[in-house]
Amino acid sequence: PVSVVSLPAEQLELRGLERIEHLSAAVPNVSLIGGPFGVNQSSSPMRAFPRVPTFVDGIWQSATAGLLHKSIVDVDRVEVLRGPQGTLYGRDSTGGALRIVTRRPADELGATLSATVGDFDRRDVQMAVDVPIGATPRRKWTPADLYRDGYLESVTSGIRVGSIDNNVFRGDIVWTPTELLDVRFIYERNKLSSNGQPRLIEAILPGAATSPIRLNVAEQLNAAGYAFTNETHVSGYPGGALGEWQTRMDSQLDATDVDHTQYTVDLNYRVTDAIALQSLTGVRRQYAKDFTDWDATETDMIEDDRRFLDRDWSQEFQLSGGRNRFHWVAGLYFWSNEALTRFFRFAYTEFKNGTFDFAAVQAVC
Repeated sequence: PVSVVSLPAEQLELRGLERIEHLSAAVPNVSLIGGPFGVNQSSSPMRAFPRVPTFVDGIWQSATAGLLHKSIVDVDRVEVLRGPQGTLYGRDSTGGALRIVTRRPADELGATLSATVGDFDRRDVQMAVDVPIGATPRRKWTPADLYRDGYLESVTSGIRVGSIDNNVFRGDIVWTPTELLDVRFIYERNKLSSNGQPRLIEAILPGAATSPIRLNVAEQLNAAGYAFTNETHVSGYPGGALGEWQTRMDSQLDATDVDHTQYTVDLNYRVTDAIALQSLTGVRRQYAKDFTDWDATETDMIEDDRRFLDRDWSQEFQLSGGRNRFHWVAGLYFWSNEALTRFFRFAYTEFKNGTFDFAAVQAVC
């Protein structure tokens, strides 16, 4: 027995669930949060259990860059399997699984179009066009462009950080030559960019850092002659220099740049009335760039630049059947992955180039 929550497209639209990160508000005990590089990666614990993978049309999304901000475009349903379990989706699904199932091409010619405008220069356009050719094959083309400007103003750069620019194109072909065979081919290209992760400082508290430096970052900056207090850097501090939706982060680089391509071939064949065979093939490529300004100030205290290239392909075979009260399934799964990462960290830049006097910090340690 497992707990499964299925959210059809109608419920997603009614509840205003437009991105993956919004599912936390719809499914109890599911928390979709950022990973070690902030919102550019994702972590999805369920009932406090980690290891919750995401599947799109049955294909495991091994790289999670940009997943939280991924737009839910023309989907049939979103299924949430809540763990703990390790049988239905394997050992990497201890905490459960998140499944996104896109809408199949329709039997008749048709099209849907939606447009949304809103605050922060929001402008979203989505379209889905069904073009059947006789009884088979059936085709669907789904382009979407979704944009929103940032909402956190940097008084240092003048940029509103936290923007989302998501471009999606999906081509979907279903071929059903006989009643026994159904083949579906899906191509999807998803490009996501953002001008910066919205970061601010909520409070500056006194406290010792780790040895041998016995001052925290704020105390080090103050000792070097640079004013770093609640009044100067905390957003919305009473009588302070920053408003509630203002920050001093100085980054002017695109913090998120994700280019994701996926090919899926889903073949289903009815061997007999009681036995079915499924072959699921997936090929993915994702390039991601993450730039994280951890200190949220106009200084370069801690900033990370990470580049990531992930290529993988998977092949799964499932043979299932049943009669009366007895049901069985057998499967074979193969996965190949190549991941390349380049990482840069810029830390204490002003102390290194002489802008701040580190000797003054040592003198009070």
